[in-house]
Amino acid sequence: HKKKCKKISKAGGAEAYHASKISVKASAAAVDGMNASVGAKCYLCGRGEGLVRKCGCQYPLENNDMKGFAHVSCLIRRAHNGDALKRWSICGLCNCGYRGQVRLALAAACYMKYAAHDSGDVNCQSHALGLLGRALADTLGPGDAEAASPMLENCLKASTHEALASVGMNYYREVSDLYTALTSVYENLKRVDDMLAIRRECYLWNAANYGATDQDTLAIAWFFASELVESDRFFEATEFIREALADVSIGTECMQSFDLRLMLIKSLYRDPSLGLSARLLATEAMFLD
Repeated sequence: HKKKCKKISKAGGAEAYHASKISVKASAAAVDGMNASVGAKCYLCGRGEGLVRKCGCQYPLENNDMKGFAHVSCLIRRAHNGDALKRWSICGLCNCGYRGQVRLALAAACYMKYAAHDSGDVNCQSHALGLLGRALADTLGPGDAEAASPMLENCLKASTHEALASVGMNYYREVSDLYTALTSVYENLKRVDDMLAIRRECYLWNAANYGATDQDTLAIAWFFASELVESDRFFEATEFIREALADVSIGTECMQSFDLRLMLIKSLYRDPSLGLSARLLATEAMFLD
């Protein structure tokens, strides 16, 4: 325990320590899963071995199979030494996003630089939080969800701090992405109650920041309602959908709100507590509406 505490302290705290472990593990996994062409060199340092290539350079339009190979450490160093945040997620050669374990390694390193401690730059903090959240959700493998959940929970908790509110719409999108990522993790872990709770929280957060009639907000409402129905929580689903549709007028209908109305019909029809005749009447009334 003492040895681990010393490592955490030396890393700069628990957040930086765990992010560092994620970055190192992802870097090793990226190299293990890569078959570099014979004679390939890192385009940043000029050396070979231990190379990765997880971006658009993997699909060259010309006969240049050597393009885009790099060491993960070199990609991290390049991002550290630059001012552009896109260096943490976008290849400098093909301008395509990194994928898989390379994406996760860079995201964790970005988190270590900007968000594991108070960097003083709320825009960079927000970007780093969202980047790591999405990368964790997209690269989950067997057994990874358990380790990812506390990191995502901490990311979400930190990102909703009042100081980050000054970032504006970019901040809102990053937080929305974190909610989505954490929902995926809970679903992977079969933590149904936690998943439903975070889906509701995600809906309320989006409704507060984008409005109840926003298409993304209505889409999130549909996912939440769908999970409630599939969990046989029909009364809760019906009440929630009616509440979500309260501000959606017929003249402002969109595909998302129409899908939500169909989900309400499904919830009413499948609710055994209503009785068959009541369910049919309620379903018919919804169709006529």
